[in-house]
Amino acid sequence: MPDVLNALADMAHIVAEHCTGTVVALTGSAGKTTTKDNLKTILSLEGSTVANHRSFNNQIDFPVTVSRVEPDSRYLVLEMAPAARATSRHCATPRSQPPPSSSESAPHT
Repeated sequence: MPDVLNALADMAHIVAEHCTGTVVALTGSAGKTTTKDNLKTILSLEGSTVANHRSFNNQIDFPVTVSRVEPDSRYLVLEMAPAARATSRHCATPRSQPPPSSSESAPHT
């Protein structure tokens, strides 16, 4: 693979297209790992939950976490470091649209 990061993002994108569960994305400068761990614990009581291991939240770990989603996964809790921002948008962009440039801001929902 000439570009491993893009290959990982493409793999996660394919998985994300089939994800029917609720996705929770956490960003910020402090408290992401604790919040992610607490949400995973609580949401796991309601259904199958996938979340980052420890504080693995960079451009490699983000798509690896997304790729762990199974058909029965009800929740996906993602802790995202600032460096993973462009990767996260690439994973979430429908294939019919080009990935947003890194200068665009993420939509607020």
